[in-house]
Amino acid sequence: MKIKSFAVVVPMSDDRIFMMRRCGKHHIGMWEFPAGKGEYREDPKTTACREFKEETGADVTSDALTPAMVTYTDSSYNGELVHWDNHYFIVDTKAYRHTLKVVETETHDLCGWFTIAEAIKLYMNGEVVPIHAVILPFLQCHKMGA
Repeated sequence: MKIKSFAVVVPMSDDRIFMMRRCGKHHIGMWEFPAGKGEYREDPKTTACREFKEETGADVTSDALTPAMVTYTDSSYNGELVHWDNHYFIVDTKAYRHTLKVVETETHDLCGWFTIAEAIKLYMNGEVVPIHAVILPFLQCHKMGA
């Protein structure tokens, strides 16, 4: 079984979190955080920084990322069984809240800032990619973005 890593970045500013709506390939019409698969031998923080830049156009340093949680899942990927290490990070984006945008327009068509309650409502309506929704109760329990 192959082992792969996945990094999710939760951009926060005051009481809001930044999410993007998918328009390509998988989970069309669902909301998610900037995220992506790790490259060969890439550590999760490096993956998180790279994906954040690719998807939002904004630079973030690994020092600015606060590790929040790690989950583990197994799934079929390209016909093989893969074990995923899913790393979730929080980043304070107050300094560039108004500059975050969708960069990869083939993957996302819309972005927005939501309270945790609004994001949970989206999830309850089936509108948040499940692997991204995992962090929402953590944020709610820790009074982040309330």
